[in-house]
Amino acid sequence: MRHDPVTEPPEGPLAIAMVSLHANPLAAGSATAQEVSQHVAHLAAGLVGLGHDVVVYTRRSDPDSPAEQLSGTGFRVVNLDAGPARPLSPEDSHPYVGEFTDRMRAHWTHSPPDVVHAHFWLSGLAAVLAARETGVRVVQTFHEFARGSAPGAAQRAKVERMVALAVDHVITPTSSRLAHVVRMGVPRPSITVVPSGVDTTTFRPDGPRAERGLPHRLVVPGEPVARSGFATALRAASTLPETEVVMIGAGLHSQDGTALRALVHDLGLTGRVHLTGPGTPEERAALLRSADVVVCPQQHDGFCIPAIEAMSCGVPVVAAPVGGLADTVVDQVTGVHLSQHTPRELAMVLRPLLGNPGMREQLGVAGRDRAVHRYDSARVAAEAELVYRGDHATADIALPK
Repeated sequence: MRHDPVTEPPEGPLAIAMVSLHANPLAAGSATAQEVSQHVAHLAAGLVGLGHDVVVYTRRSDPDSPAEQLSGTGFRVVNLDAGPARPLSPEDSHPYVGEFTDRMRAHWTHSPPDVVHAHFWLSGLAAVLAARETGVRVVQTFHEFARGSAPGAAQRAKVERMVALAVDHVITPTSSRLAHVVRMGVPRPSITVVPSGVDTTTFRPDGPRAERGLPHRLVVPGEPVARSGFATALRAASTLPETEVVMIGAGLHSQDGTALRALVHDLGLTGRVHLTGPGTPEERAALLRSADVVVCPQQHDGFCIPAIEAMSCGVPVVAAPVGGLADTVVDQVTGVHLSQHTPRELAMVLRPLLGNPGMREQLGVAGRDRAVHRYDSARVAAEAELVYRGDHATADIALPK
């Protein structure tokens, strides 16, 4: 971990610099960027609610966006010029990390932060470089890690390990990612699990519900890639009568969603399947409330926010127990874990749930309770604040598991 002297944050309100290079919390983006931006937005809003000043630094991805924006929940977003002013993948953003770092460091000379919290590996690299020799505490959250077969994965893995060993503390949203960071060589006392949080007042059981056209509705969040489990959900739904499916995610109407739309047609589900983007939090909440069950059939350690939002709305979640979903969804308490990634297994789990409103209500009530007591954004922000102040031991036990 970092060896140069670190200045302890002051007592009272903190000036917090969040670094989210490729995921602007006020803009739409790819599925991965959307999940990171939602995480950052929820956490920043929770910290503002605790009285802190939060500035999110991101790369300008829209030529019309102003230099600085104020969110509706009180945090500021600074758009830094680094590379072309259009959306870029993390891999395509890599060449512009140096330019981004220089501009962020220049901004800090006028508005120095008390603590820096970086999200995703590229943001961590920029934060480490910008904070060098400043004495500012740097905290890093890894939302996902390099996958062995992906292009550039080996180089990315090296950067991730370098960042993990260079920062003052690492936050992981799930226990599964904690184990990965330990394998990087980071001492266990320098790692804290702080989950993603959601606004449990926006995502609540009572409120507007989106209209639906059939007696039963499944909502399936994710992205149009093979490991999302979308195909599994569609094949299962094709065997369930009087059931419609709403798929929520970035890129569903883009070229990436072409194969998915073709599968809908081939399964004879046209008219029963609706594809939509993430929308606003209020729009997502209305869609989730309209569901009988939310299905998270992904086959990789992805993001848990959709499952948490569903639980907060009092909707049971059926999920593959991979990565963070194994932490988030409690089997037979707030939802059901899938033992196999097959359409047959998913259909067998869904049939009794769709036919038993009492069971759905029981799971939904427990899910709401877990969301409020474990994942409310204000409580998660309070735990992050403990990490910022160096109170790591307290942070690890601050919230009920």
